[in-house]
Amino acid sequence: MGFNHFEGEIPLPPLSINTFYARNNTFTGDIPLSFCNRTSLTVLDLSYNNFTGPIPQCLNDFMIVKLRKNNLEGSLPDRFNVVWTTTLNWRGVAIGFGPGVLLGLAIAQVIASYKPEWLIKIMYQ
Repeated sequence: MGFNHFEGEIPLPPLSINTFYARNNTFTGDIPLSFCNRTSLTVLDLSYNNFTGPIPQCLNDFMIVKLRKNNLEGSLPDRFNVVWTTTLNWRGVAIGFGPGVLLGLAIAQVIASYKPEWLIKIMYQ
């Protein structure tokens, strides 16, 4: 239901689904407590709507909850506010560092071969 410009109060998802996306609409009102009764529902994304009122505490039991850009009161546990980040490890550093050093040496060699005064100027500025 995302990006459809639905408005008004949000409809409840069927009982059997486990993922419900309704982001980028103009839903209003409170988040219905009936979402708590959807035991198979584990992922809920209601971001970028116009929801107001308190965040139902039962949403803490969900696996993923996204509620950004609403006018809600309260907060969710920190585990829902994690931004996906990439871990930098030694392989990634080596992959970037090795070719970077080689390219830098190649450029320095070209400059030194054809315009040595440029190399001296760059090094002593």
